[in-house]
Amino acid sequence: MDDRTPPHSEDAEQAVLGSCLIDPSAIGDIGPILAASDFHSDKNRAVYEAMLALAEQKVAIDQVVLGQELTRRGFGELSFLSHLVATTPTSVHARYYAGVVAKLAYSRRVIQAGGKLAALGYEAEPDTDVLYGKCLKIMQALEPQTIDQLVEPKEQAERMMTMLTDRREQRVTPLSFGFKDMDRVTGGMQPGNLVIVGARPGVGKSQLLQEVVRHVVAIEKSVLIVSLEMTIEEWAEREIAMATGISVAGQRNPDSLTDDQWGQIQDVAAEIAGQKRCFLEGKMNFSTILQQAHSLHRIKGLDMVVFDYVQLAADGAGKGGGDTIREKVGYISRGLKNLARELKIVVLAASQLNRDVEGRMDKRPGMSDLKESGDLEQDADIILLLHQPAMYDKKAQANLVECYIPKVRQRVSKEKVVKLAWREDWYQHGDWSKEE
Repeated sequence: MDDRTPPHSEDAEQAVLGSCLIDPSAIGDIGPILAASDFHSDKNRAVYEAMLALAEQKVAIDQVVLGQELTRRGFGELSFLSHLVATTPTSVHARYYAGVVAKLAYSRRVIQAGGKLAALGYEAEPDTDVLYGKCLKIMQALEPQTIDQLVEPKEQAERMMTMLTDRREQRVTPLSFGFKDMDRVTGGMQPGNLVIVGARPGVGKSQLLQEVVRHVVAIEKSVLIVSLEMTIEEWAEREIAMATGISVAGQRNPDSLTDDQWGQIQDVAAEIAGQKRCFLEGKMNFSTILQQAHSLHRIKGLDMVVFDYVQLAADGAGKGGGDTIREKVGYISRGLKNLARELKIVVLAASQLNRDVEGRMDKRPGMSDLKESGDLEQDADIILLLHQPAMYDKKAQANLVECYIPKVRQRVSKEKVVKLAWREDWYQHGDWSKEE
């Protein structure tokens, strides 16, 4: 049994309250950074709660008004207010006092979290993944919040110049897609971006994701590949085809491979072994995916998450994802966007398009064709929609994919279409119209 007193400062708590009585406007400065629950003393907490209630009603705080509010709440020690004023020399340091109280409150929350973690350990949960998820949830609740979210003009200017200087000196550069035309139109993928690649089955969205991965790991960036559709082996077959030109069909008939082709495949395997990439495959809970990304970022570093694909994750959205498929896709979309922003990484995610495009004269997709599209359209920073004209028009150019770019949040070009080459014979099996 630990009999130590939890960290707190009675002097700092009372100085916060006294500052607000000396200068009623101080509550407006410290209210956003200090919650009533941050006070260790019940008495101090009760006074602060009354002050916040008056501030919310836009009532100026003084001893008389505050005394009336406290009396209404059943607080009987009104002489305490005079003590607060008498022991606080000035209100100038109100924000400093508030910061001390907030930081000590955080320390107490760490202690409480430690107790919860110990209790989980004693429960002896047999499933380590479940136990890890519970532990991580407790730890994530401890993530420090920004103490001051109000950014003054001077800091705005400083941050603007830091951003531009970093870009000029190439300390921070966007991730390239690996396609010059696509980079020119989009400006590349910035940390914090959610990039959506949408297409009908068989058009090439998975291939595009793989092409981007190959480029990103080649420049020694770290990637987490989350494939809810393909196994590692299936992903590898396509990657070998990209690197060597040996088709998937050829790889599945190893007797037909020459010694030179075997050598090429071994070279690809050796190259992959030295790269910064991890792979998650199979059906899994969406929260587990997010946990794995956070862990990898913390332990080894992470620059990009590649997610294939959004709609397949709906089954693993859990109860928090909602009841309908649209709610679940929205939950996943927000989760991926938050992941990108929290870790300051790029999240590149594939999404299916609905069948409506098949029934139109013009088969080129639009943003509204994204399956369960509302949240995807809103959350994405860049949207790439793929279209193969030859799938619908035999006279159209074969082996061509048009990449329509309807949304770039920070658009750097008026162009909206990039043309890419497509090698169907390397990757495709079965009919184009078949669902993935």
